[in-house]
Amino acid sequence: MLKLPEAFIKGFSNFADKGNRVFQALNSLKNICKLYPRKDYINALGHAGDWLALAVSKSKDHYNDRGWMSLAWYVFAHSLNIMNSKESFENMDEYKSHIKLGLAKIKENFFTSPKVFAERLFKHEHAMMGVLGSALAFIGGASFRVLEKLFGANGRAVGTTLRSLGGMCQGFEGMKPGHILSGRVFFGLSGYAQSMGALVNMLSDTIGKNHKAALDPLSFAFGSLGRILYRISNDRGEAGLENKKISLKNLKDFIPAVMAGIKSKSVE
Repeated sequence: MLKLPEAFIKGFSNFADKGNRVFQALNSLKNICKLYPRKDYINALGHAGDWLALAVSKSKDHYNDRGWMSLAWYVFAHSLNIMNSKESFENMDEYKSHIKLGLAKIKENFFTSPKVFAERLFKHEHAMMGVLGSALAFIGGASFRVLEKLFGANGRAVGTTLRSLGGMCQGFEGMKPGHILSGRVFFGLSGYAQSMGALVNMLSDTIGKNHKAALDPLSFAFGSLGRILYRISNDRGEAGLENKKISLKNLKDFIPAVMAGIKSKSVE
């Protein structure tokens, strides 16, 4: 098996880290400029959290820190927008009502009964995978240092796994066919990229930790692609689209919907 020189891997990892940080700063700024005027405050705050993570996180911790500083907040806000088919607000009172309605729906979806939970978990109109993802990302990102101090590398692996599972849940939320069919094409595509980034990051701190220097840039690359697609989704106001019910009949429209969405972006 071909083994790349250590100096090359280290140099490439440093280059990828710096490139990722510049991209993330600019991408977050563009999201904030789009979301804040809509008075989508928690969503904008989540993207502002990327700047905090850039300021305080070392490269090896950056992905995990984003879980609780950034990702958890904007995924939670985006999930509320999907549930309520609304992402633009006239004033703070309207936004507070939106949050209150979303929290009531979350309580109903998660805590009414195991049957309700099971029936609604994968339905795109309830965005339960997104809510679950935000919770896991927050818990894993906020706990991995504590767990590392208590249990060493194994503790860190637990925190990283929780944070990565949060990223995967975000990805799974986007990958639901119903989002694509409802017109959330770029949100859907971001889910595929996000899931791959989360999987690679989880491998880098578990069974693939001997290759972490090479896996981290790959995780950044998938994560960056996911965030580009997610930003385009924000630009297009996809979270405010009304959900369409999925059926075996309209699943045949999945690929045409993806191609139509990409084509419509390319001519804007």
